Amino acid sequence: MARNIAKRFATMKLLYWKPIITGSGVKHEAPVEFKGFYIGNAAFGDGGISEMVASRFDKRDNLVLFYLCEPEVDGYVSWKNTLAELTEEGLLDVSPSELKDTHLIKSVTVLTMLGSKSTTLQNSAYIVSVV
Repeated sequence: MARNIAKRFATMKLLYWKPIITGSGVKHEAPVEFKGFYIGNAAFGDGGISEMVASRFDKRDNLVLFYLCEPEVDGYVSWKNTLAELTEEGLLDVSPSELKDTHLIKSVTVLTMLGSKSTTLQNSAYIVSVV
């Protein structure tokens, strides 16, 4: 198995709320803490993921790296809130859309490490674009 270089960049503790699609809309599971990194206002080059992530392009999004956590579209992520703070304030059951400093995931890009024979959680990095 190839080494996952995303591990070196995943230096922040972030929160992720996984979406649950129901007949009446979207709900979210309780938040989980994971290692990742808020990349910032950037974009993939015009050629897609084969180019570098950069901030020089016209269309930029807030990008977030997920390591050992598989995100889904319509989930939420926060790089400012912590699980301890939400627990202390009694906000664990509050919808992430109602919390301050949470961001809706609008797209997910999966990057499999070079030299990998298959895509698994351990040899993948996920970069999401958030609103």
